[in-house]
Amino acid sequence: GGAAGAAAGDEKHGEEEEVQQQQQEEDEGQLAEGWLRGSLTHLDLGDNHVQLESFGYLPQLQELHLDCNGLCSLTVPVGGFPNLEVLNLSFNGVSAAAILALADIPRLRDLDLSHNELSALPPSLARFASLESLNLEHNALGSEVAWLSLASAPSLLALTLAHNHATALPAMAAERGFASLRSLSVAHNRIEHESDLLPVLHLAELEELVLYGNPFVHHGRVSAAF
Repeated sequence: GGAAGAAAGDEKHGEEEEVQQQQQEEDEGQLAEGWLRGSLTHLDLGDNHVQLESFGYLPQLQELHLDCNGLCSLTVPVGGFPNLEVLNLSFNGVSAAAILALADIPRLRDLDLSHNELSALPPSLARFASLESLNLEHNALGSEVAWLSLASAPSLLALTLAHNHATALPAMAAERGFASLRSLSVAHNRIEHESDLLPVLHLAELEELVLYGNPFVHHGRVSAAF
């Protein structure tokens, strides 16, 4: 009798969770539908459990914050987010593969992917034609493959890789891309030698370089050799 009762309790609990999930999806749909005819331009839904695609058809939306939403996969509906320029997806669990979906947002220029435990990126960011600012702070990036991916973003002006695992700026990445890059932060990484950053000399437009917190920087100063 006890086992049967426990099984019935588990089944009931499962049904309650399913009903709650259905209700949440219905609420999200009604929320988006209600805004669809409006002129909403900025939306902050941080610390919820909503999905990116729920807001794809808000015609005037320019800025969307979905930090702390437990997002792992991302879907951009066909023709969605026609005017979105600023997207905050920090403090989620977004994968490298999921990032590619964001290339379908035509006007995306400012993307925050900090605190996502990323150790890799898509092989190429060439389809991110409008992307100008990319925040990748507090991830686990630093491989040459990751740098080459970043170098492929055609319009990138500002890149922050603070608190990652970078040990150098690969010469191949500096030579192949970053033609428009003006600001680069590699603060609090694992760069041990000034020579590992010499490829920045290939970045003709670079105006700001942030280096503090690396092993080769002592007492807030770069050695005279750099």
